[in-house]
Amino acid sequence: MMSEKKEKMPDALSLPFISGTGGEWTLYTKFQKKGLCGPLFSTLSASPEGVDLSFFFIFLGCGTGLCGPLFRNLSASLEGVDLSENMVALARNRQVYNHLAVGELVEAIQHWGRQDAGARAGAGAGGNAGVGGDVVLAADVLVYFGNLEPFLSAAADAVRRRGGLVAFTTERLEPAATECQRGGGGWKLTTSGRYAHCADYVVSTALGTGKLRLSSAQDITPRWNRGKPVAGTLFLFRASEL
Repeated sequence: MMSEKKEKMPDALSLPFISGTGGEWTLYTKFQKKGLCGPLFSTLSASPEGVDLSFFFIFLGCGTGLCGPLFRNLSASLEGVDLSENMVALARNRQVYNHLAVGELVEAIQHWGRQDAGARAGAGAGGNAGVGGDVVLAADVLVYFGNLEPFLSAAADAVRRRGGLVAFTTERLEPAATECQRGGGGWKLTTSGRYAHCADYVVSTALGTGKLRLSSAQDITPRWNRGKPVAGTLFLFRASEL
């Protein structure tokens, strides 16, 4: 009998897969909007960490821009990034983002972090000028990545000059899972084609960058699958200032 060769799990899904799938998601339902955006918005607007209208935001995986109006009201400048050109075109029609771009997540953060915040916001935006930004947001997009270290490190670097925040959601891998035990990888590619992460893995990886401290972590339902809630976690980290 031939033995099966066990393939190594990829650290992230391929860009063609993500952009091709995303291109078909032209609209979200109101319920999905609440699940995707509501917890992030509530956490930031009520956070003791302090978010004010002088802040500069980047929304990763902005999709059609459905969440844009919520965060537009919290920010001096709001930028959006997505891999799908079709989705970015729809987001642009909403006219709530200062800037929109098609691109890969980590590269987009790195580029954003090198920009002058005041110049990005445009004349008359006022507020908190300088290089870098204040808040990195990622809702329902890290499900396309197994290894989160590149994202966490890049996000921290982008907001460290301003002591900013990194807020994102993941699909949760329960502590009893093999991947969450000692020696486990901390994440798993599930049958849905999305990655789920152990909460301890996310926290330890973030702290391991030496640039982030945990502000809060809460259980949420980021989406529903065939009528059943999907377990998720919303993380909020504060970057240590340079």
